[in-house]
Formats: sequence, C-alpha cells, structure tokens
Amino acid sequence: MGLGAVVIRGAREQGAAAVEMALILPVLLIVVFGIIEFGFVFNAQISLTQAVREGVRVGAIGDDLTAANMVGRMEEAYSGIGGGTLSGVGTPCVPGDTDESARLVGNLDFTTPITRFGPFTLQAEAVMRCGG
Repeated sequence: MGLGAVVIRGAREQGAAAVEMALILPVLLIVVFGIIEFGFVFNAQISLTQAVREGVRVGAIGDDLTAANMVGRMEEAYSGIGGGTLSGVGTPCVPGDTDESARLVGNLDFTTPITRFGPFTLQAEAVMRCGG
C-alpha cells in the first residue's frame, strides 16, 4: 500500500510542475522578447546618433556645404537593423564663418524587426562648430 501511494503522489507532482510551467512560460517569453526588442531599438538609436554626427561633420568641415549633402551623408552612414524611414533637417555652416555652428536633426520612423512593434520616431541631434 505504501508503494502505490508513492507512485500516485509522484504523478500528481509531475502534473503540478506542468501546470506551473504553463503559467510561467508566457511571462518568461514576454520578458525575453522584450529584452531582445529593446536591444533592437537601442541599436537603432545608437546608429542614428552616429549617422547624424557624420552628417553634421559634412556641414561643418566639408567642401560643399549644403543641407542636402548633410542629409545624404547621414543616410549613407546609417547602418541600423530593421530599416525604417530616415529623414533629416540640417543647417550647414556659412563659408568663412567660424563663430557659427552646423546643426543636423535626424528622425527615424522605426518598427522593430521581430514583433513589428511601432512605428515610433527616434530622434538625434548633433551640433558642430564651423571649421571643426
């Protein structure tokens, strides 16, 4: 009799473990995918910031100081994961004026690549003194 009670009790504990796993697994997966999605957004923000820095550098020390060249360089330099729509507004330096600064604001309408969360807008701004 004691042996049968042990077998039944073990089966009940296995069923309880399966129920506990079924309750916890969705929460765990949500947390894991949330961490991954946050990593994609963080990578896109860092890539956007670096691209805006490259673009404003063209407007501060480049040969052809136009806003179109600044935005073009920003688009070339962007290497983020997930793509998105990249746009920018720039104010280049006036040739010979070293008291002013070049300014570039970049916007990225970003959608996460796994869960397609979004789109939401990431923004970065860079300012560089004329002449470097």
